[in-house]
Amino acid sequence: IPLIGAVMYTDIEIHHRKPPRAVSASTRNIDIYTAIEVSGKEFTPRQQYYFARELKDHAQWAKAAYYFEKFLDGGRGWVEDNIGSCYNLSLCYNQLGDFHKVLPVLLRSFHFDAPRAEICSEIGYYFKRLKNYPASLKWFDLATKVGKPHSAGFILWDYYGYIPNIECCVCCSEMGDFKTAHAYNERAAEYKLTPAIEQNRNFLKTKMEMAV
Repeated sequence: IPLIGAVMYTDIEIHHRKPPRAVSASTRNIDIYTAIEVSGKEFTPRQQYYFARELKDHAQWAKAAYYFEKFLDGGRGWVEDNIGSCYNLSLCYNQLGDFHKVLPVLLRSFHFDAPRAEICSEIGYYFKRLKNYPASLKWFDLATKVGKPHSAGFILWDYYGYIPNIECCVCCSEMGDFKTAHAYNERAAEYKLTPAIEQNRNFLKTKMEMAV
């Protein structure tokens, strides 16, 4: 849908939910793209990107990765779709076990714009998987400082507050810094109250009391 007229940015969230009786994801969109693929018609860059997203959402990781890679290598995508492709491609590589490809594609997103919180957080997860908690903490902490982009693209709101703060809490806890871990956990609580917040509070309270 082309953006025509005055563009206004707002923090209003729109949730697209399945009907209560829906059991599995609809195949409507992926069927449309698959039909185009079978016909031999060339995809536009935008179609490549959205087909890749549909494939990812249906857990077709290898084929999704192929189309995300093809989209990025084509060099004709919108900046927000380029960044989204780097993010989604990293998820595909994780699912495929191609961990050596994860960090390069996340860093590739920096070619297109300033760092995004979801990208910094995924780099944090990359180092967390390696149990390199000091490096992981630095990237999650950076994610807590990245402002929300003024963008017409997809924005993953939980990365702009809740996720990086609670992951900083985990990293600090793993490093034995329970006081700082508690501070990060409380910051995460300002964005969203979840069972994990309360579990962390109880765990960290015990640890801090033991340290006294």
